Amino acid sequence: MTPADQNHVVQRVAQLAAAQANVDPRTVHDETHLCNDLHFDSLDQVEFVMTIEEEFGVRVSEERAADVRTVADVADLILQESAVVGANPPVTR
Repeated sequence: MTPADQNHVVQRVAQLAAAQANVDPRTVHDETHLCNDLHFDSLDQVEFVMTIEEEFGVRVSEERAADVRTVADVADLILQESAVVGANPPVTR
């Protein structure tokens, strides 16, 4: 995967996180913390994981989901899961 593809994933995750938190997408970046900055509660986290799975065609275990804290963590997880299944760059809508 190219750096441009990785950057696209980070940007898309930031957009999705902003939508989930109902905040201006321009305020969300790779180091934005999902709980501390966007105030995700446990329900938000579950819904966000479901959105990510649908958007990028990956499956995220509860254990892996518990380890993510920032937008960059989510993007890294997507990229890792995509590589594990031998997928092409994630397909986004």
